[in-house]
Amino acid sequence: MRLIKAIGTTRIHRIFCLLACVVFLQAGLDTASATANANQATDNSMQAGHTKFNANDRFAITNVIMAMTNGLDEKNLKQMISNLTPEFSVEYRLPGLNPIKIEGRDNFSQMMAKRFENLNADGIARRHIISPLYFIEQSPNSASILIQILTCTAIHRANWFPMSSAKVEFQLVKHGDLWLCSRQLETLDGPLDLPISKVLPLPAGMVTEPVGAKQK
Repeated sequence: MRLIKAIGTTRIHRIFCLLACVVFLQAGLDTASATANANQATDNSMQAGHTKFNANDRFAITNVIMAMTNGLDEKNLKQMISNLTPEFSVEYRLPGLNPIKIEGRDNFSQMMAKRFENLNADGIARRHIISPLYFIEQSPNSASILIQILTCTAIHRANWFPMSSAKVEFQLVKHGDLWLCSRQLETLDGPLDLPISKVLPLPAGMVTEPVGAKQK
């Protein structure tokens, strides 16, 4: 009798252990599923206010855009370039001109260095007031965001005034724990205060032809 009871107790114990394993396994699967859902891509079919995203990634992406904007305002080329991938490309769409496209981080760096030189020579300072980021889409390793910019300008930092607004779309990719910008598409709403050859000097061999009247 005692042997039978012992055997019965052992079997019951094993059954309980098996059930416990099943419960813990299901809990692990539920956690993994929740993590995957939190990092799933955001597309246009989802509400803009949804919460299925990684907050740490969004903070990092926001900081990348703010760092690039600060580098542009302060003419800090190193700060701008450090947030770009080697294959970074940019396209500027200005009224009355064909789109200007620059491929590669090195070419972009050369262009921006010359741009800063020209702005400094004319005593021109800039401030870019940007809107909060709108995330068009986001996945664990890529993101697309949109911002609105109001560009303000001044000669020798006196008499600041708004000059032009623009819509800018950025594409970003994640390398390990680091987010970097891989593409920029900038569409300006109005003309700039300098000739395009000075504001956006182009790398050697790159030429753009005006569509309509030449910019003054």
